[in-house]
Amino acid sequence: MVPGTIEEMIAYFNIWGLVKIVYLIALLVYVTFAFIVVRQIYLMTSTVVEEAMKLPLKTIGYLHLAFALVVFFLAIIIL
Repeated sequence: MVPGTIEEMIAYFNIWGLVKIVYLIALLVYVTFAFIVVRQIYLMTSTVVEEAMKLPLKTIGYLHLAFALVVFFLAIIIL
């Protein structure tokens, strides 16, 4: 059913659908941020950081990225 009049459109509008879309967009922005963090860690470790700190920094960066992706996919499934 496609609403035709303004009154039908207002009655058909679902605020929780809009909230879901905004929430998923925000999570997608956060996943993008996590990718950027991993990229910055890669650049930093290749130029500045000593050998002893490379593995812990990369591990934390990849764990952060994995957590962000898991949360995003869970939000898609649950919402």
